[in-house]
Amino acid sequence: MKLSKKEKILICVLGMLIVGYGYYEFIYSKQVTKIDELANKRNEIEDKYTSAMNTIASLENRKNEQKILLTKVTDKTDSFYPLINQESIIIELNSLLDDSKLIGALNFESIETKGVESIDKKQKSIKESSIQPTADKFKVLAGEKADTEKSTDSESNNLEEKQQENSDADTENNESNKSESTDNKNEVTVQQIKCDVNFKGSYKSLNSFLKSLETNHNKIVAKSVKISESTIDEVSGILELEFYAIPKVDDKEVEKYLEWKFNNVYGKESPFSTGAATGVSSSTSSYTQDFNMYVRSNTSVLPSVTVCKSDDELKNSYVYSNKNSEEKVQLTLTKKDDVYYYKYSTSNDRYPKENSSLGVGFIPVGDNIVIDISSEKRVDDDDKSSLNLNIVNNTDKLAVVNISADDSKSPRVTVGGDGSKISINNK
Repeated sequence: MKLSKKEKILICVLGMLIVGYGYYEFIYSKQVTKIDELANKRNEIEDKYTSAMNTIASLENRKNEQKILLTKVTDKTDSFYPLINQESIIIELNSLLDDSKLIGALNFESIETKGVESIDKKQKSIKESSIQPTADKFKVLAGEKADTEKSTDSESNNLEEKQQENSDADTENNESNKSESTDNKNEVTVQQIKCDVNFKGSYKSLNSFLKSLETNHNKIVAKSVKISESTIDEVSGILELEFYAIPKVDDKEVEKYLEWKFNNVYGKESPFSTGAATGVSSSTSSYTQDFNMYVRSNTSVLPSVTVCKSDDELKNSYVYSNKNSEEKVQLTLTKKDDVYYYKYSTSNDRYPKENSSLGVGFIPVGDNIVIDISSEKRVDDDDKSSLNLNIVNNTDKLAVVNISADDSKSPRVTVGGDGSKISINNK
């Protein structure tokens, strides 16, 4: 069969279409699908890689944040017992009683884990004096009638306001009672124990014992005290004490607290003999400086830079920074109306937290404002942590900076500011 030229062209075109369709359907489309799948996998891998690199890049910052957070937690819980151990508490109280020359008998309750009791302060309304109406009449006779009417109106308004406040308070109490069961579910509980101390001794000894409780390293709460006179020179009574324990992050603190020093002498050979038992006595420390700063290597378990007020037992004024580079700290000292103020800041923290123009009031320990800086030698060439302190002294006192144990070859501490009001001593 002889085909015309036109038919041959059509057959060629048809063949090309069939080949093209087959290539697209069985080869090209499958390849495109595979390419799309590979592209999606590549995007997923790139996302995972980017996320992993971001995590790796933030590890150092997270380590620094973790170290600072750990230090803050340790400082905040430092004054509380790591756990309630009755034997250790007995020895501690015995030492405090002996140092105060107070005779005491201890009576402990059982250890409990519950929320801290709150004290509700209630205000009682005072009745008006029966003589007040007579006084008001004399005021009217003296020409103060208008003022009296105003006062009466004011008292009436105040009475209405108080009634409204009492009504609102009752409503709030009802609402709080309804939500009490919900709050109890979220209540923070701590391990605690109560102890009644039946004491006998001079008033001076009792006062000394109460002061020793205030200055004791472990926080002891004196909830109540009942005093009665035994003789002219002697008082007796009952002192209710409370002890609270907060778990420590570091187990070494618990081990140190529970360490029993058998080499020391506790108690007496005879419990009925005269004389005091010997134990570990607590001592109060006196501060000779106003501020403390610590500069350490970044490899230390503690933050590389710590700034604080020296007599801050609660450690609320502590500011930290942790990085293997220079940390700039500014300390501002101000005197206004015969009152001294301070504030300081680092690159990522400050005290006080609120933006205060003056800062926090304080009383200098002496004729000068003393800043003690404790440093240490560099660990290696990669140890770059340092402190750059700038002092703004707007007071009439000299700011004395004492730097101790700094690296002699590559010092960590540099101090700047008004040279006429700053004195630097390297020890």
